[in-house]
Amino acid sequence: MTVQKYENHDGTGPEIAVSNGALNLTSNGPKTPQINTRLVAFKKWMFAASRLSRSSATTYAYALQSFARSLGKDPADATEEEIYDTLYRLGQEENYSPRYLYLIRIALRRYFQWARLEKKVQIESKKLAWIPPKPPDEEQINNLVKRCQTAEELALILTLYSTGCRISELLRAKIEDIDWSIPPSFLVMGKGQKPRRIKMLLKINEATNALKAHIGDRKSGPIFLLTRNRAWRMVRRIGKRAGIYLRPHLLRHAHATRMLELTRDVSYVKEDLGHATLQATSVYIHLLPKHETETEKKLLELEGGGKRTNEEGQ
Repeated sequence: MTVQKYENHDGTGPEIAVSNGALNLTSNGPKTPQINTRLVAFKKWMFAASRLSRSSATTYAYALQSFARSLGKDPADATEEEIYDTLYRLGQEENYSPRYLYLIRIALRRYFQWARLEKKVQIESKKLAWIPPKPPDEEQINNLVKRCQTAEELALILTLYSTGCRISELLRAKIEDIDWSIPPSFLVMGKGQKPRRIKMLLKINEATNALKAHIGDRKSGPIFLLTRNRAWRMVRRIGKRAGIYLRPHLLRHAHATRMLELTRDVSYVKEDLGHATLQATSVYIHLLPKHETETEKKLLELEGGGKRTNEEGQ
């Protein structure tokens, strides 16, 4: 028997037991023969109609079985809200990695496609909403800072976290547009080519000192002489040293969550992040501890139930 492991970024994760290319779909799935029968048929369809390799079909089938076990029922029989809540819980409370959550979502889409082709299975296509990733907390941010090995790395991590700006905005920012008064700020070109001035509001002293050390004697030009790909790789590398999954936009999420914790003012955070609507900012409410303030209640009422939506851009 060959055992393949799909681990979360924290080192934990489920184990998949594969024997001679066959997946045991009955041992750990929901206790209903119907779902297990459907999973076997689904796997055969992926292998034949979708022309996937046997290992890929097995992986998708396991991901679907794992999700069905967490859901407690056949996904074809679940509501859109039940599917969304389960995906959200796996990502936020059980620390499933973004990569594994993405695999589950692909498996669900394929399963719904297959189910619509089956005469005996009548379901509607369910929209799979975006799941906000779990941002690094204060302890993890401090650990990231310690893991930086160059002035450029330290300035990049602290500036992204302190300002909450998008990586694309930061890479276009120029030294001559920095205002070093407290709090320091600089002009960026936001979405829709709209200029906005962003402020360094978290870890102000550390971020300011790191940015000055990185800039050195330069008087003009880009703050960071990095391409988007190089910046991404740098952030991922630092996260790997700290033992966490990290990408630039997660530092924006961390900034937004921390600002909400400190201010409890969604409107202020909306302006801070450069969002066009409160609905885009409302997603961060669900990253806070599970208690509602009056501000949160008003926002949810205003935005029609606080539907979680995809954040603008990566």
